[in-house]
Amino acid sequence: MVPAKIDTSTSCGPPEAWTTCSHKSLTISFPSIWPCATRNSDCYGRAFLIWRSCSERCDTKSHNKAKAREKQDDGLYLLNLVSREWTRVSMKGPSPAGRYGHAVCMVGSKFFVFGGQVDGECLNDLWAFDLNSLRTKAMWEKIELAEGSLQPAQRTGHVCVSYGERIIVFGGTDFQYHYNDTWVFETTTNTWSELTCTGFIPSPREGHAAALVDDIVYVFGGRGVDGKDLGDLGAFKLSNQRWYIFTRMGPAPTPRSGHAMASMGSRVFVLGGIGGESANPSKPEDPILIHVLDTKYIKYPGANNALPTGPPQQWSRNPSANAQPAGAPIQQTGVRAMSPIGDQAFDDDPRCAVSSTQRSVPNGSGST
Repeated sequence: MVPAKIDTSTSCGPPEAWTTCSHKSLTISFPSIWPCATRNSDCYGRAFLIWRSCSERCDTKSHNKAKAREKQDDGLYLLNLVSREWTRVSMKGPSPAGRYGHAVCMVGSKFFVFGGQVDGECLNDLWAFDLNSLRTKAMWEKIELAEGSLQPAQRTGHVCVSYGERIIVFGGTDFQYHYNDTWVFETTTNTWSELTCTGFIPSPREGHAAALVDDIVYVFGGRGVDGKDLGDLGAFKLSNQRWYIFTRMGPAPTPRSGHAMASMGSRVFVLGGIGGESANPSKPEDPILIHVLDTKYIKYPGANNALPTGPPQQWSRNPSANAQPAGAPIQQTGVRAMSPIGDQAFDDDPRCAVSSTQRSVPNGSGST
């Protein structure tokens, strides 16, 4: 199979799929939880949920690890969209360690948290909070994987998107490698598996954002292996596990990372982030500017349509370089867990490009 490249100028309607608009501010009663560096939020009914990041602005571009023993806020906050008031949920029992660089999503009434970093250690644990437990006893649940299940390597700066009862994870970094692998977690069986993807797979990155429209995951921006912010748009069609890229899309957002994305109907919204024009003091980007991608103007090749010719990206079919059995120990004793796990070297796998932020830590010794 050959990669597919989408040309939006062949779709019905104008080729400029990207447009911009501004937003209005809401008057909201805040508890003392800000400043907060987080894109990790989701909605459920009339509630907007945030599981906090760090207590000060943290970004992997300038903060590869938190200050030693700096306490991270592990609170779960709910915003009532009717009263516009924030509430911190009082929890019972164990809960995930406070962290940042994690990703969250909703599956049914459950709020899932995956990965992230704390004290310079990247994680790959998965936790869930069922909003129905608010009526009885609010508790976190650490997801125990089914026997024999693989799991993604520890990472931060990745994205999670829910599709039905599945969670899709893409990209991220562990500071030694940047990833562009695509994983799926089946919430009904508690199993991870890596998807065998074809097409134009986005380059390894972290700090990107994603949103779902129908069965397509749109991924924009992020920060690449060289530390530069990215401004490309990719689309992953779940039904055929194929990645697509775009041409002639109109005035796209500037390259950025640490931004947020959301979808409503056929439209995808991009807001905020750092990089691009927003990093140029002489030409700042309007902070209330929202970039809107209307996906109804995007026409994907049909199953019976001939796809454009071209060499496939060499890593599109490679097995995961970072798969590890469920239950593999995560080093949290001051020694940074190396990725990939074990003594194998995967420098010849383009999906595991060495990051510009790589820190030299001897295997099994040293400290972060």
